[in-house]
Amino acid sequence: MNKKIIALLTAVVAVGSFVLFFQFAPAAQAEVVEFSAILPLTGPLSHLGDNERIGMELALSDIKAKGEPSISFRFEDSQGKGPNAVTALRKQWDVDGRRFFIVATTGPALATLPIFKDAKEEKLVISQTMYPDITKGYPFAFRLFASSRQEAQLLANHAARNGHKRAAILHIQNEWGTESASIFRAAYEASGGTVVAKETYTFADKDYRIILAKLAAGKPDVLLIYAYPDNFPTIMKQFSEMGQSVPILANSDFAIGTLLKDIPPTVLATTVFPAPRYLYDSSKSAISKFNEHVQATGHTPNFDIATFYDMTMILNKAVATAKNTSPAAVREALSAVFPYDGVTGHMELTPDRELIVDFALSKWVNGKLELLK
Repeated sequence: MNKKIIALLTAVVAVGSFVLFFQFAPAAQAEVVEFSAILPLTGPLSHLGDNERIGMELALSDIKAKGEPSISFRFEDSQGKGPNAVTALRKQWDVDGRRFFIVATTGPALATLPIFKDAKEEKLVISQTMYPDITKGYPFAFRLFASSRQEAQLLANHAARNGHKRAAILHIQNEWGTESASIFRAAYEASGGTVVAKETYTFADKDYRIILAKLAAGKPDVLLIYAYPDNFPTIMKQFSEMGQSVPILANSDFAIGTLLKDIPPTVLATTVFPAPRYLYDSSKSAISKFNEHVQATGHTPNFDIATFYDMTMILNKAVATAKNTSPAAVREALSAVFPYDGVTGHMELTPDRELIVDFALSKWVNGKLELLK
């Protein structure tokens, strides 16, 4: 009898210990998904890669401060070049077995997407470029970045509304510049306008006067410039020194306020560009607090930092809410995150997984953004 009581008591103690162990044992950490982030960390586009990385790391820091993160990053340098991005991709894919990627800038994105498509395994690729329609034909790809199609069409519509019949175009000689100029041209000509001259420039160019003279020879009544932030000041200064006063249309990189001190006031007064809500609504509490947050880390706030901050927050939310951590499950959860409101404003996702953001045509007036009425 005593043996039976002892056995029963032993069983009760064992069950109690089992319950207590699971009640008070630390919960297992959720699996963290690591994204291979292929960015231009060196080379002529390194200023973009630096800002992208700052935004991503700042977001991760904020996520960690609020709780366990669902994502992490492994950074690779593409130098903004397609072949370098392919090399980094091959190592991450073939050797390390990575299936989650972020590829920034146009050349690397265009070079790597076909490789991803040829691979049969499941994957998720975030193509961070303004190159239009980048995700079409790639069901595994998302673009969490503004599209140059959206801004080019805004500029073409503005030119048509304001009676500009003859346009000249100057754009950077790469895939992004070429495709963006083509979209503007198609929309502009469909509205009755004529492109009277088109020229390109390269990163190596420092003197644009010969190119600008060719454009001026076409006698345009408006000039479209598709350029990176570092190129605008020299182009516009030389344009002004040539005595040209044709109104200018510029892409959204012109919305960066640090350009103002290097551009002649007469040129600023006649330049129209699309500005994202992050810039034209900067007095909004969420945006001003974010900018103060960036400054507190020793950096200068800008749209690229804000965009990649939002991207990181969106990806973290998608992984946290996914059914599991497979690429297919995360892709499904990522689509469900939208619509999304971040520091860059309100965002919607198209059926082709392309981002639509808030843009407004603007001008610089006395050092401040002013929306066109």
